[in-house]
Amino acid sequence: MMFLSVGFVSDEGVFNKSVKMIIMMTVGVREIKGLKMQTIYGLSGNIEFEQSCNNNARCDVIAIVCHPHPLHGGSMTNKVVTTVFKVLEKNCQIAIRFNYRGVGDSAGSYGDTDGEIADLISVITWARTTYGNKHIYLAGFSFGAYISLRVALILEDIDKLISIAPVVHHHDYNNLKEPHCQWEIIVGDEDELILMKDFDAWYDKFAHVSSMQKINGASHFFHGKLIELRNIVDEFINTTNN
Repeated sequence: MMFLSVGFVSDEGVFNKSVKMIIMMTVGVREIKGLKMQTIYGLSGNIEFEQSCNNNARCDVIAIVCHPHPLHGGSMTNKVVTTVFKVLEKNCQIAIRFNYRGVGDSAGSYGDTDGEIADLISVITWARTTYGNKHIYLAGFSFGAYISLRVALILEDIDKLISIAPVVHHHDYNNLKEPHCQWEIIVGDEDELILMKDFDAWYDKFAHVSSMQKINGASHFFHGKLIELRNIVDEFINTTNN
């Protein structure tokens, strides 16, 4: 068992919550539709996840991808998340995708972002305890882009961050600082959920984004553009290798 105290910072930048995470080192395993699903224990109970171990990978990295909003059908089997996960498992020694609380077989209910942030930190803590102090890559799609960015700002020792289709007007992105890591942002120029003028105004605030890619003709869910998305993520991981 491992204990970790984490301070949460609100969108307004005010320290407003402290929690203690209890990470149980016992992991349950079961098969669902060809996926090896596992669980660890988080603040709301079991967190369901899938991991891939690739000892031949170039990157000595733990890479974790976060799924879209749980109240809008988001889960770790989302097609964008699955596309990114396949890139991560090819390139990184440890690749993980997981369900937030209340999704799939993860216990609990929607945590209004703070709960989902706690879930991601639980997964990171378990992975580091299990596999050692490797580099950490985070990726997130839509709502997951917000959660992973928040965690990159809280932990401050994330090595790489990939933000895919961040819906900048749905959450208070404007009060979030630039993370201290290599950062790629990917968006479709025909995203129906993102106002491009809002996205451009938000992006223009940052001086050190490693890569910003707009995929021509891509919608929010990258219909017909998943191969292009896959290639962009793959290139970012491999050209900025630790």
